[in-house]
Order: sequence, then structure tokens, then C-alpha cells
Amino acid sequence: MGLADADFTRALEIESQERLGVKLPGDFADVLITRKDALYPSVLQAVPGIKKLLDNLPLAKAVASSASTWELERNLKITGLIDRFERHVYSADLVTAGKPAPHVFLHAARQLNIPPLECLV
Repeated sequence: MGLADADFTRALEIESQERLGVKLPGDFADVLITRKDALYPSVLQAVPGIKKLLDNLPLAKAVASSASTWELERNLKITGLIDRFERHVYSADLVTAGKPAPHVFLHAARQLNIPPLECLV
């Protein structure tokens, strides 16, 4: 399950303390995010076949993610997928609670005007 960077770091800090008895360095989150952001442009790729699938799928589509809005847009541009979702790119930044809460998915369904029970996540 994807988590926003802050939520992921918090979960990792708890896990590290509980399982290993080790406190993460104070700059751990900043170093992790900096390294991730530097690495993504050179390694992030679309799943093989996804462009063709999206182009031929006659259904409304959206991206709903716990990533920040700028991360989503950057990642979709890197992978060449941004145009396939038009304006339907939704971040947990837009709702009151990120994953595992369903808020971002419910928001995307509302924006597409599709009942949540008719959505595939």
C-alpha cells in the first residue's frame, strides 16, 4: 500500500524502533526523499503495455494516489502517461486523510461522476 512520504517515514520510524530498537537519524526523511527524487527520473518507467491498454480502454480513468500532487504530475510526465488522464489526477493532498483511508479514491469517483461501487481501483 502506498503512503505519503511523511506517513511512510513515520511508519518506518515506528517499525525501526519496535523491531530493531534503533532510532532513525534525524535527517532520514530528508535524505530518503532527496535520493528518491533524484533517482526517479532515470529509472521510473511505465508498465509495459499500459499505454496501449489505456488508449483502448473505453472507460473514464483517473489516477488517485497518496503521492503529492507535484510527485504525481512529475511521475506521469516521466512515464509519458500524463495526457492519458486529462485533468483527472488526484492526490491525497486534496482530501482530509490519505491511505489507507479511501478518501482519495472516493474523491476521484465523485470527480468522474461514477458511483464508487462501479469503480475499479
